[in-house]
Order: sequence, then structure tokens, then C-alpha cells
Amino acid sequence: MTEKKPIRICQMIAVRDGLESWGKITKEIVEGVAGPDVEVIIQDLPEAPVTTVMTIDDHDQVAPYNVKAAIQAEKDGFDAITTGCLMDPGIDAMREQTEKIIVVGDCEAVMHIGSMIGRKISLLLPGKEQSGLLKGGVEEGVIRLIRNYGFMDKLCSVRGVPTSSLDFVANRNDLPRLMLEQAELAVHEDGADVIMGYGGLDVINFLRKNLSVPVLESIECTIVLATALVQLRNSQH
Repeated sequence: MTEKKPIRICQMIAVRDGLESWGKITKEIVEGVAGPDVEVIIQDLPEAPVTTVMTIDDHDQVAPYNVKAAIQAEKDGFDAITTGCLMDPGIDAMREQTEKIIVVGDCEAVMHIGSMIGRKISLLLPGKEQSGLLKGGVEEGVIRLIRNYGFMDKLCSVRGVPTSSLDFVANRNDLPRLMLEQAELAVHEDGADVIMGYGGLDVINFLRKNLSVPVLESIECTIVLATALVQLRNSQH
């Protein structure tokens, strides 16, 4: 009997020095959701010009390096690769310039899974100086993606807390409470019945404990969806 090969997924962190900043958090999330027959290798983009993606300009700078990573991952025998960022940098070109590897976007996975378990989704993101409903920042790129994916009717709001993405890495003590405040507003004022959280499992699990609606985490969604897609493809052979 031929030994079954594990599914190999390249989990990206789509910034320079991402392993240093987000590596531990990503590893913890991956280990909680990847099955025994799934091997997940976490990689960042050493040549990328930015260490965080907070604007459309950051997205545009990172995208070519994500494409290079996808091409290399296919050569290295990975079955799937994630975009490693909620703005899904380079996702179309990653697919166009590879042949067999499955490419799964973070935002894409959240919206697909969220739309199957609820009717209205609210995204929680770092908002720099903004709190509440976000305007004029990272959400512009995310909303553009959601429109392209055909899920605008499922999105009820994009909310944020006044912080950068790297503050989540530093485990700022007030972040779980601030995120919960915005999540509750999303549920009670925006009509959300699914929340996409942000940050490490400390924040995500705090939201899950204190909210009455499902809370999704983007890395979990990408690993689950990538695994299912590879399994479905392999079942055809």
C-alpha cells in the first residue's frame, strides 16, 4: 500500500521580517487547525520593502514578492499557498503565473466561510488613529477585494481600533477590550452575525468567549479552505 503523502501548505506572512514579528502567533494559530496529514511551512518575504501592510500602497509594494513566492512554492512541491495578508496582495497574478498550486487569499477565505455560516459579516482591523467605522485606510483595499469576490451584500461593516498591526504582536493589554467594544457595536448596530477578528489567539479567543456570534480568524480560514481544496483536487486522480 502506497504511503499517503501529507498535504503541504505554504503559509505566507506577506511582509519583510514577518517571521520575527508574526511567526510565533501564526505558528500557534496553524497548530490549532492543521490536521495530522497537513504540513504547514510558514514563510515571509525577506526582500519586501515593508514590514506591515496598512495601506493600498503597501499592498502594491508587497504583491510582486508574493507572486515570486508562489512560483517558488510550486517549484518546491507545495500543494497550496496562502496570501498571508487580508488585502490578498498579488492573488490574481499568483494564480496566473503558476500551474497547479492552489492559491487561497485570507480575505477570500473569510468571506467564503463567513457567508456560509451567517448573513452579515463585520471585519475588525487595526485602524491606525481611527476607531469605529473605518474610512480612508486599509479597509479601502479590503472592500475592493470583497466587491471583486462578489460578497458586498454580505459585508455590513469594517471596524477598527486605534492601533497598528504590530501592536497586536506586542500583546498590548487593552486590545482585547477595544476589539470587543467594536465587535459588540458591529453586532448590535451594524447587524453582524459573523465577526472576523484580528490578532493572536489571545484576542480571538477573548472575542469568542464574550460574543454570541461566530468569530472567524483569517489564518484558520485559509488553512481549512486550502486543505479542503487540495483534498477535492486529489480525489479526482
